[in-house]
Amino acid sequence: MKRYAYVFVVAMVMLCGMHSCTSTNKLFEKSCTENYEALLGAEARLKPHRLKYNDKITVSIWNHEKISIGSLYSVFNSNESFGKWILIDSCGMVSLPKLGAVEIGGLTIDEAERFLESSYSEFIIAPIVNIKVLNWEVTILGEVNSVGNYLIDKEANSIIEMIGKAEGFTTHSNLKKVKLVRQGISYQIDLTENDPRLYKLNLADGDILFVPQKRSKKVTENVPILIPISSLITALAIGFTLFQTN
Repeated sequence: MKRYAYVFVVAMVMLCGMHSCTSTNKLFEKSCTENYEALLGAEARLKPHRLKYNDKITVSIWNHEKISIGSLYSVFNSNESFGKWILIDSCGMVSLPKLGAVEIGGLTIDEAERFLESSYSEFIIAPIVNIKVLNWEVTILGEVNSVGNYLIDKEANSIIEMIGKAEGFTTHSNLKKVKLVRQGISYQIDLTENDPRLYKLNLADGDILFVPQKRSKKVTENVPILIPISSLITALAIGFTLFQTN
């Protein structure tokens, strides 16, 4: 009789353990979370990107492809895939044709373009300069159909747009508790709210968007494991009852 009781207890421990060990993203569950209104306030205070160390950029000069780096204006545009880019070094410097080493780190893109236009005006009449950052990146994790890091090529990228790049939500997405992690602060967003401000909310370089799973997913995932264990417990219970009656 003790043997049956021991097996029954072990089976119960296995059942409880498998249920409690369902994988979840503990990092985002435990993070300190600000509310949605705080996120909107942070969005309003979000400043233009300032060029920084390791930014991968192209520099296009209208009608001057030979001194451009990855020109956007050329019919035969060559960019990141062909190595037509430069990195900003740790001192905020880049080396450009005709100008040599110039410092643009710490400037916004608009400020850097105006600075280079002024610098190139010594060689070119009314130069038009365009700078593009190639390695802005947003991370999307959790219950989306394609998790990963996504390159973005502009400063304004709505949450809806980025979810589209991740091929949408799964059937187990918990849209009420989506989290956006920005500069170490976690904000909780309810995507089921009919709030027009939500569509104007943009993701920025370095943001992490995490879509958690519904509680029902844990049960669904454990069904193939729980059924045989449940059957085993039932059989043991029946056997134990028959043993006692005999």
